[in-house]
Amino acid sequence: TTPTPIATPVPTPTPTLVSMFAGVQKENISVKQINPLSSFVSEVGKIAVDSGSFKMLNAVDAQSSSLSYGFVDLSTKLALKIPVELTSNIGDDSAVFVYGQRESFDAKGNLQVGAVVSNRIVVVAELKTPVGVSEVITKWETSLGSDFKTLFTLGKSNKDQLGFSDNYYRNSSIRFWNFPYADRTIDYSIVVASNGKTYFVMANSREAIFGTVDRLKGF
Repeated sequence: TTPTPIATPVPTPTPTLVSMFAGVQKENISVKQINPLSSFVSEVGKIAVDSGSFKMLNAVDAQSSSLSYGFVDLSTKLALKIPVELTSNIGDDSAVFVYGQRESFDAKGNLQVGAVVSNRIVVVAELKTPVGVSEVITKWETSLGSDFKTLFTLGKSNKDQLGFSDNYYRNSSIRFWNFPYADRTIDYSIVVASNGKTYFVMANSREAIFGTVDRLKGF
């Protein structure tokens, strides 16, 4: 008798950020030679994005729009201070997003209803090896506020907060520092996503990081 041919299973490709952020539009943003960081922040502020929604940034060279930058190259272009132990561990499935912030607080920390709120920035970086990353970032905490002050448009620190504090959301541990309230922060987390990959996530509001974790976890 002829043996029955056994079908070879076709491996299912691992979902990427593009599939976990399905329906999110891409938007080109040009990286200029002069004052690249401040002009980048200014351009992000002009992007039209719906409240509670994301856009994925495609960073292109201002001189040559056919030249696009991945996250590590972009961070070099913007002269962001990121520990080399972290940048050397970042994989290709990484992206920078713009988030349409809704939550806003006034100078006294009261929630403002119906306020026009500026865009927030989210970094999602695939970690090739998650082991040891939290130690690297914990060390980085001492300078992270000044290193990302311009990119994240940080004001004065909350008077009751001298450094990072702990939060927890969807089984993910989050470290945060308010400048001065939860609508203008450094929030970061190491997230095991629904695709099995681990990502380092950083955002400049509580709402933005919660929305990012929702996407990564498949909620």
